[in-house]
Amino acid sequence: MPIQHSTELTLTKSLQPKLSQNSKRLKRRSSSELITNDVAVPTKQQKISHESIDPFIDITRLRIPSTPLGCLSPGASFKGIQRSGWQSYHVKVDIQDVSITNSQASGYLTIDGLTRNQPTITTFFTAEIIGNKYGFRTSKYDATASDDLRHWSKFEAFKRITKKDDNKMTYDLLKDFTHTRAIFMRWKEHFCVPDSSIKDIPGASFDGFYYVCIDLDCPPTSLSNCHPSVPSSGPHLSGYYFHPHSEPFQELNLRELPKTTSDTFEFR
Repeated sequence: MPIQHSTELTLTKSLQPKLSQNSKRLKRRSSSELITNDVAVPTKQQKISHESIDPFIDITRLRIPSTPLGCLSPGASFKGIQRSGWQSYHVKVDIQDVSITNSQASGYLTIDGLTRNQPTITTFFTAEIIGNKYGFRTSKYDATASDDLRHWSKFEAFKRITKKDDNKMTYDLLKDFTHTRAIFMRWKEHFCVPDSSIKDIPGASFDGFYYVCIDLDCPPTSLSNCHPSVPSSGPHLSGYYFHPHSEPFQELNLRELPKTTSDTFEFR
């Protein structure tokens, strides 16, 4: 769009008093207020109403608080393997943000040795947490109701909650997270990091998604025998990758790593 040059305006005598009055008002502002780009920013002593904040002017004052659920919390890490046929690959997952209120989470998934050209691949993913917003039925990503049933039924925790329904598929929502010993999710990878422009890697694909379950009552496994840094007990994260044109039931088996940092940071 071309720049339009405005014509020079001549102030009339009737307007000059108004301008001078406005100038005086500006000078009389309290020195405790910081004037930035003609916007008065309240000091810490003044109460800040989120409703009165314009996010386009002062977005740094807005916060989206994380609401963790057990081991599913910002800063949590899981480590283990992903099996595809006879091959297995080292995998590490780092949880970045969790909102139980919105039934969402996000994080990074790092896999080693999947391709020759890129020995280590890290992708950013978002998660739908099965609960008050998302159900077990996927209804996207080319997944049918039959695909949902076959994948969810592989989780022992899912079998436990469906025993009363003769092990049939249920689409009811998990209304209350406090009474469940498992967290069910769908993970969708979006792009590689740090270069988010990479959408396709020869020999690797993230066009599909993962069915995921964190089982808080899972017995110890032998994962630590292959990976000394992985605990043999604690919350167990398992998952199955799905894409109609990929090898079926590529399996994730991860354990939570001991935390070394606080989980109080948030996205801005």
